[in-house]
Amino acid sequence: MKKYYFSNILQKKFRLSVTTTAMRKMRRLGGFDNYILCTSPKSLDSIYGEYLRRLMLNKVKDPEYRIPYIIKTSRQVKII
Repeated sequence: MKKYYFSNILQKKFRLSVTTTAMRKMRRLGGFDNYILCTSPKSLDSIYGEYLRRLMLNKVKDPEYRIPYIIKTSRQVKII
């Protein structure tokens, strides 16, 4: 299922293909950012998800960190 999600940390909007299990977990954890940050890499099972986690952690550590161009923001990607 393709949905739009907004990241408060990155201040970007993403159109992602997600499973219903991932949507339930996002709801349970309190949103997209918490889902990316709190889900283990094995459960996330997404290289793009790991890329977003790395960007989010850099931004949280240093609020002055400038977010570079985020790859695949205009195309659909799949997070399981």
